[in-house]
Amino acid sequence: MSFIGRRWLRPVLVSLFAVLGLFFGFLYFTNESEHSSPDSALEIPVNSKVDEQVDAGQQVEDDTTDLPEEEPDDSEKPSLEDTPTEKTVDPDKKDQKEPVIDINQLLANPGLSLLDGSVFGVEYDATNGQGNLRVSRWADAQKNHYFKRLTADKSGASIINFSGDRRHLSENELAELLVRRIQWISDHPFEYLSQVIQMPIAPALSHIIGQAELQASDGSSMRALKKMMSARPDLRIEIKVGISEKEDSRALSRQALDSALLELYSVISPSSEVTDVESIPLDVKSALLEQMYLATQQKKIPEVGTTSSNERFQIAEQWLLENWPGNQQLLKQLQQGRLNYLKAQVEKAGLDVGRIKWRLSGVENNPVSVLTIY
Repeated sequence: MSFIGRRWLRPVLVSLFAVLGLFFGFLYFTNESEHSSPDSALEIPVNSKVDEQVDAGQQVEDDTTDLPEEEPDDSEKPSLEDTPTEKTVDPDKKDQKEPVIDINQLLANPGLSLLDGSVFGVEYDATNGQGNLRVSRWADAQKNHYFKRLTADKSGASIINFSGDRRHLSENELAELLVRRIQWISDHPFEYLSQVIQMPIAPALSHIIGQAELQASDGSSMRALKKMMSARPDLRIEIKVGISEKEDSRALSRQALDSALLELYSVISPSSEVTDVESIPLDVKSALLEQMYLATQQKKIPEVGTTSSNERFQIAEQWLLENWPGNQQLLKQLQQGRLNYLKAQVEKAGLDVGRIKWRLSGVENNPVSVLTIY
């Protein structure tokens, strides 16, 4: 090739290479633009991106919508005891939240000394004014205390309910309420125990006048006593069997007088079959009474012109009833009969006879047997 030819070929080749360079450069940038995107331009983890934005104080876009929520660590959760609970409180009752009762302040009251050394708690609800004293274990020193025996159930625990004002009470006020309640129970044991067993318990057993048996109204007394002694296993009962010189004595005199009249009438009328003193003819009965009056008084009924035979009969009968000979001995026999009758009833009802003490009383005003709890 000639020199001229080579000079012409060089610029052509340079131009060709330049064109090729531009072409391949265009292809390269076109390919890069097709394979590049905003999401893949920076391969930064989402969490790291959020952390960087939070640290920078920037607002985080909602880029974590599809991310699963992280479970909080249970070990970091506060316990219920450490977390105060917010309760919805009625505005009218907001001030009635119950404070903690200081037992030591309660025991400062001398009237509650019987609780010293015992395990107990006191609750009081200011919204209804009701409270209770719960003695779960009595101190050994109070084992035989009257109030303990009166209130302790089969488990040995005592629950004493009481009531007060519908407001917050200080320890001193609560102590006074408890002292009054304890005193009332001690002074009214039968009323208290009637509430416990939900049956009336009478402090006395009423006898039929002049007889050993109980009145019909006291027929359930033994059942109530059995239930009471079952509910209070430490209780003891004393039954003091009584008689009435006024009522029983007159009834006994009437029984003895009627028996004597029937015996005398059977002597003067052996063929009669009269078994009731009311069946004796009035004139015969009046004559017999006057003879009995004469035998004891050693004198006749005063002769008074205006005194009728019926009035003479009443005078003789009244005096004989009030002065019947040997009446004191009859009273003693009746009292022993009542004792035997009550013992039989106690055994029949299934009461624990070992927890009952018997005693004969002196002459009382009413024909009753009195019960005492100890």
